[in-house]
Amino acid sequence: MPTIIAAIILGLVEGATEFVPVSSTGHLILAGHALGFVGPRAAAFEIIIQLGAILAVVWLYRRLLFRVVRDGIAVAESRRLIVAPERDTPGISEHTCAIPIQSAVR
Repeated sequence: MPTIIAAIILGLVEGATEFVPVSSTGHLILAGHALGFVGPRAAAFEIIIQLGAILAVVWLYRRLLFRVVRDGIAVAESRRLIVAPERDTPGISEHTCAIPIQSAVR
């Protein structure tokens, strides 16, 4: 099978399974094997097509992601999402927090 036809079919498989609760990567690998598209070129293609899917999702949700980051920094109530739990929690040290706890919890 020509590589371009395999790429189109694998792109359709990736697009059809990206937003459903199944493994799009697993389906991509299975479809690649079924088409005989295996080896280093196939692995590189799978990585590139997954990167494209990730970038598409980031682009789709860019406003929401920007708002979450902005509010996580600027709004005190939102910082609870990015601040580590209390220091007395087992297994958590004060160095696991992106923002110093003393300045974030006021």
